Amino acid sequence: MKSRILAVCDSEETYVARLMEYLNEKQISPFYVRAFTSREALEAFAQQEEIQVLLISDSMVSREAHCLSVGRQILLTEGHVPAGLEREPAIYKYQSAERIIREVLHYYAEADHPFLQAALLQEEVRLYGVYSPIQRLGKTTFALALGAVCARKRRTLYLNLEAYSGFEERMPSAHEWNLGDLLYFLKKGKQGFLYKLKSVTHSLDALDYIAPALSPTDLISVSEEEWELLLERLMGDAGYESLIVDFSDCIQGLFGLLEKCRHIYMPVLEDEISQAKLRQFEKVLEMKGHENLKEIIDKIELPRLRERCAPGRLEIPAELYRLAEELEDCP
Repeated sequence: MKSRILAVCDSEETYVARLMEYLNEKQISPFYVRAFTSREALEAFAQQEEIQVLLISDSMVSREAHCLSVGRQILLTEGHVPAGLEREPAIYKYQSAERIIREVLHYYAEADHPFLQAALLQEEVRLYGVYSPIQRLGKTTFALALGAVCARKRRTLYLNLEAYSGFEERMPSAHEWNLGDLLYFLKKGKQGFLYKLKSVTHSLDALDYIAPALSPTDLISVSEEEWELLLERLMGDAGYESLIVDFSDCIQGLFGLLEKCRHIYMPVLEDEISQAKLRQFEKVLEMKGHENLKEIIDKIELPRLRERCAPGRLEIPAELYRLAEELEDCP
């Protein structure tokens, strides 16, 4: 597949060289980045190669540069957009390279460009669910540990569907766009799904995760069919090999979605109240005709731990890593 080109044009040679090097090395975008420090060099390149995105310093925008044939032009500004260019999409120049590419992908997806299919679709994508009718068990921390273990072997995405995940305080990345934005984008039927996905995806070491929705309303209003479409897209053209879904009771069509999982890990407790909740859950499964879920549910007892969480960072206890390694069946 021919590489899609993101051209960066700015007069500061060191700046564009470092940005190009970072983006190409980290491979966090679907573009191959080319850097230019003059309009002349940019125009000469544009006559030979197709540029999908042009990220250009507002001081270098001229009639000639503005008329270049590019898929999407985005201004690189130092804070103030020059007069006459107010309607152009703009990105602040002096921020992290990761943040810059997320904003680029956001603008490119909103322009409704065709999504970039994965070069090779995986023959089998493993969908794991983590769910329990019992609360406050450390379910999410275990799900992250499971995802981290799987990510050592396969390209893995973690998806949190809790009404209140608390990720804004617990995870290191700034989450300007999140799962709610991705769901809205999907509902609109636009084609640039992969680009929008990458703009809301972050990483915890080798594990990718989508920034969770901020408001429960963003989840409650989503139909089972829309959840199915999202999972289909994540397991199709996104190129992931494993998907870890942290389910909650606020999701429409929960049982139907759980049935799509290869395996479901269900943290439980042995006290009487917890066991009563579990028996009620199993009774509802039978009433709704989902008894087959029992065959793929693995009930587990998590170690009783205090979550050691430094400010702005989630630390997963080693005991949970060891448990996840014992349970996870990736080859």
